[in-house]
Amino acid sequence: MYVFDRGYFDYEQFGHMTDDDYFFVSRFRKNTVTRVLEPLELSEDSMVLSDEMILIGITQNRAENAFRLIKSTGFKRQQVTFDHQSV
Repeated sequence: MYVFDRGYFDYEQFGHMTDDDYFFVSRFRKNTVTRVLEPLELSEDSMVLSDEMILIGITQNRAENAFRLIKSTGFKRQQVTFDHQSV
């Protein structure tokens, strides 16, 4: 598994890694454009704020693969957003 900070955010590389069955986690930049494909169900007692299958980027520059976006609260109750490849 690879872990990337928002300093590394390359749609094309994420697509290659997904195609080659690598697992990774990355934080989004604040200006990242997403489109929700499918909201995923959460249990009532979940600490997760949302769980969705998404596309990342705009038409001219986007990842071709779908990714899973999970939003949760952090240690200090701040919102934390993670994305990783779909499995």
